[in-house]
Parts: sequence; structure tokens; C-alpha cells
Amino acid sequence: MHELIHATAHEKLCGRTVGVSNEISEMHGRIFFVEGAAYHYANFKDHIGSYPTIAQSWFAAALRGAPVGDYVNASEKRVRFASQVNRLLEEVDVILTPTLSVSRPRRDAKELIVSDKSYDFRMALVRQTCLFDHTGHPALAMPINVDAASLSPSLQIVGRHEGENNILKFAGALERTLSAR
Repeated sequence: MHELIHATAHEKLCGRTVGVSNEISEMHGRIFFVEGAAYHYANFKDHIGSYPTIAQSWFAAALRGAPVGDYVNASEKRVRFASQVNRLLEEVDVILTPTLSVSRPRRDAKELIVSDKSYDFRMALVRQTCLFDHTGHPALAMPINVDAASLSPSLQIVGRHEGENNILKFAGALERTLSAR
């Protein structure tokens, strides 16, 4: 895959890390549950009983009283992660990540194992993508079927704020390169 991306970008590839996946997932969970519950109770209170059981339990738990300090800490982490992504995007044109932490999960799975740790199915699916929901950076997920052994069936391309055209240009070039194989 590195060779394909190198051929597409005509640039060097570099490895970087922004945060730790578990720390990002924890931040996402804290913010998602509190803000999601507040939004849905404010706008759709009469319909919450028809939501999937898992959503009802998440909202109920958020309203029972996660400590306010947890939400504040998660919000501070969101600001820190956004700054880290901005600094990284000063050095590179796009950030490439797998879209999933696991290869092709079963739809009926209740949980997924990532690095020997069990996660709720839905939360495990967003481990790679949720950071950019919080930082506001534009992201595109595109299918890649390089080989059956590849970790993720899709690739996420992330760019600078207001950098959607750059992401689309890179994705188009990568798609043409993959099609030519």
C-alpha cells in the first residue's frame, strides 16, 4: 500500500501519531454521550422510547450523572487533539489512516476485539474516525481492496480545515492509481 500511495502522491510518506486510540475513544465517548443525550432529550424526548435499546441506555447513563469534570476534561482533550492535528497538517498535505481498527467485522457482532481489548461494536467501528468528528477536520473514507489481508477495507483521508478540494484531488489520484493495477 505504501508504494501505491507514494506513486499517487509523488511525495515521501511519514509516520506520525496523534494521541493514543484509547484516549481518543474515551474522549469521544464522554462528549458523545453527554452531548447526544442533551440534544435528543431537548429535541426528541417523546421519541426516545422508540430508539434502539443501546441508545436508550447510553442516554440514561449520561443523564444519571457522569461527573461534570469528566466532560470538561474530555473537552480539553478535544482542543489539545485539534491542535496536534493542525500542527501535523502544517507538515503534511493529508493524513491517511485505516477507517477501521479491524478487518471486515461481522454485522451481528456485539463486541469487537482490538489489541486484545473488548469494545462495544459501535464504538470499535469509530475508533479511527471519531477524532476528526471532534476536531472538525474534513475527512473522506474510500474503499480500498488492495489485498484480502489488508487491515481495513477502506482508507480515511483527512485534510486541513477548508481543505476538501485537496482531499478530493488526492482521493481521485489514489483511485486512478488503484484502478490501474
